[in-house]
Amino acid sequence: MTRILLVIDAPPERRMIARLCPRLELIPVEVATLAAARQLLRDPTRDFSAAVVDAQLRDGQGLALLGQLRVPPLPCAMVLAGGDELEAAAPLALSLGVHRLLRKPFSTEGFEAAVESAKKRSAEMRRWLNPETVGERHDSWLKVLMATDSSGDEQRGSAPGFLDRMARMVVAQGQLTPAEARLVPDLLLGRDYNSVAAVHGLSAETVRSHVKAILAKLNLASAKQLWQVCVAELDG
Repeated sequence: MTRILLVIDAPPERRMIARLCPRLELIPVEVATLAAARQLLRDPTRDFSAAVVDAQLRDGQGLALLGQLRVPPLPCAMVLAGGDELEAAAPLALSLGVHRLLRKPFSTEGFEAAVESAKKRSAEMRRWLNPETVGERHDSWLKVLMATDSSGDEQRGSAPGFLDRMARMVVAQGQLTPAEARLVPDLLLGRDYNSVAAVHGLSAETVRSHVKAILAKLNLASAKQLWQVCVAELDG
């Protein structure tokens, strides 16, 4: 079993969420504040398969943990949880790299789906941090993963440029329309249709329609294969 970090303010809610974790073969590690979470994350050997974090905690915003959660060699994906405040925070959260949003109150199925997706994303990030997996692309991908600092503010530099360059490869290869092209960076980061829709102010069905057209133009079976286009270009 692996561990999951729960940074949840209210004790009853935290205990309820912790009880759901064994079903996913996860050991919950529970804290209530940013300060306590930061202390845990300072340990370079800490290993969490995912993190579920309240959007608003008593000592600050949950987004402030995003940078620390990405620190190599064991980054993990964040699921940001909240009530009405989550809707307003969604565009910023997703643009900074939060993997999934979890609206309260949520169902057991909704929680399990979000956490399973975050676990897969964590494994994917770690795969791209492995120099044996990506060779010369390792350093560039590392910069993409570290494009947000611990305060939640987007840093300027080469990391967004790398992702933009990868997106341009996909757009050129598929001769995508502008409406299709603007979704490519989010798809490369592994976001689901609802998350992409929230970032761009679209409906999930509109995103689904655009993705279907993108995949048809590139002769791909799923959005997860978009990186194959980039790898082919880099290795060509």
